[in-house]
Amino acid sequence: MRNSAKRSRTSSRLILYIILFSSLITVFTTAGQLYFEYTEDVNTLNNNIDNVKTGYREGITNAVWLDDKKQLSAILSGVNAWPDINYVEVRIGSDVYASSGKKMTQDIIKSSFLLHYEYDNKLLAIGETVVEANLAAIYGHLVNRLWVLLGSNAIKTFFVALFMYFLFDRLVFRRLGQIFEFARHHDIQNLTSRIDVDKIRGHKTDDEISLIANALNEMQEHLSASLNELLSVKTTLDLSPDTILMCYPGSYQFFYANTGAVKLLGYSAEELLEMTPLDICPDLNVASFNRLLSLESEDTEKAIRFESRFVDKNGGFIPVQLILQYLDPQDEAYRFVFIARDISERKKNELMLLKSLEDANAANEAKSKFMMSMSHELRTPLNAIIGFSQLLEFDAYSLTPDQNMAVKDIHHGGKHLLKLVDDILDLSKVESDNIALSFDVMDPVSLIHECVKSVATMAEMKAIRLDNEIVDVLLPKIKIDKTRFKQILINLLSNAIKYNEKEGVVKLSYELRENALIRFKISDTGYGIKLAQQSNVFTAFNRLGHEGSEIDGTGIGLNLTKRLVELMGGVIGFESTEGKGSEFWIDFFYQ
Repeated sequence: MRNSAKRSRTSSRLILYIILFSSLITVFTTAGQLYFEYTEDVNTLNNNIDNVKTGYREGITNAVWLDDKKQLSAILSGVNAWPDINYVEVRIGSDVYASSGKKMTQDIIKSSFLLHYEYDNKLLAIGETVVEANLAAIYGHLVNRLWVLLGSNAIKTFFVALFMYFLFDRLVFRRLGQIFEFARHHDIQNLTSRIDVDKIRGHKTDDEISLIANALNEMQEHLSASLNELLSVKTTLDLSPDTILMCYPGSYQFFYANTGAVKLLGYSAEELLEMTPLDICPDLNVASFNRLLSLESEDTEKAIRFESRFVDKNGGFIPVQLILQYLDPQDEAYRFVFIARDISERKKNELMLLKSLEDANAANEAKSKFMMSMSHELRTPLNAIIGFSQLLEFDAYSLTPDQNMAVKDIHHGGKHLLKLVDDILDLSKVESDNIALSFDVMDPVSLIHECVKSVATMAEMKAIRLDNEIVDVLLPKIKIDKTRFKQILINLLSNAIKYNEKEGVVKLSYELRENALIRFKISDTGYGIKLAQQSNVFTAFNRLGHEGSEIDGTGIGLNLTKRLVELMGGVIGFESTEGKGSEFWIDFFYQ
């Protein structure tokens, strides 16, 4: 019905415009045609009057000269018989000498000519002839012609308008109506529909309306692809567990809120679209946005990241990780984008971790205090045991062989326990940051020689050859604590000897490396470290599978060595192959 009404109104306007335009053209053409006919009729009438002048002048002149009124009346009657000439008179002076016809006062054309008679070679003016022609016949003819022309043009205009209505309805209105119905019933959710307008018979190519329909179908395809892409993006944003909000500068009112924002804040999407960032984030203010806008887009991403709080619908605070970003897309309005992630669980875990860390630190401190206290308490009786064992060794001749062997075991065990106590004491100091270091910048060659001498006896007992390549060399100076540097080297050399094969080799060398580094290397030809154990090399109290062996050790030495190296600004590492030996190295910056 609506489509038919539109077609009816358009058709009515079309017919009205055709009639008005045709009537206007008819008025102008009819007026021109009538004027032309009027001019022709008037010219014909004037020609008739001129013919009267030329045809009757001589007869009238002679009749007046001879005073022959009978002849003159006959001549005037002949003149009066001419078409549209209704009156003729002959005047002599101011008097009417003779006349014929009926004199009229309006709608006439009057013409006169003088009567001259030649007498004695002279032209004498003897009178004047006046001829009047009636325009009534011409006017009547024009009125008749007017009605004929108007009637014929009206009929012609009607049929032309009717034909144009049918033509436009068939070629235009009906097909435009199909396009209108397609547009009016267009469903944004159904972009697979297409419009198919009626084809014109006999036309192989598409006309303008068909091209419009084709263009609409192409637009429908592009719109379908764009909508699918848009829906995909919207679905992705809505399904995101993060809160995503967008607003324009100026009013700062949200124009987009995803499902994550609705779930996190408890507001409906409609309620969020009436709010601003300042309503949900107390830490934000206008200065935050101005700061974001002041960032240089050429070198810096226009985004700021920070932790903040959101206020939900119930007034509760929600800790969030917030990204506030400024976007200026081409050909689109610039905007602010908020991406927020709920970090409540993380904050809870951080508090638990912080509490656990505090508890661990407290336990570690208590452990360190206990170990230091116990170490000090153990050193006195151990020193006494070692002292008495040494006294007994001095009086070995008074003891039996078994007793001497027992004394040696007591002395060896006491020394081992004292070393263990010293290591534990050092480890406790390192863990509690109570160890004092005294740094000197020096050439470490002399210290290295002392360390080699200290382990020489131990190497001889196992028939281990010590190869010290750091002899008669001038090393660059390094910043170290002398005592702790010797402790590090002795620990590494002792391990290389203890875990070496009998009659094996321990080599001490150095290497100058890039970035002002000097590397000290201690390699052995011993058992090596299993690949599965290599990640635990520097773990305290881990003996890497030698727990039940005859080799003395506590598993503290390498852990303590690593800590001491790092306290002096160095780096320690190793390479090892099971059954072939190991190489430990320490790096220090030289001056």
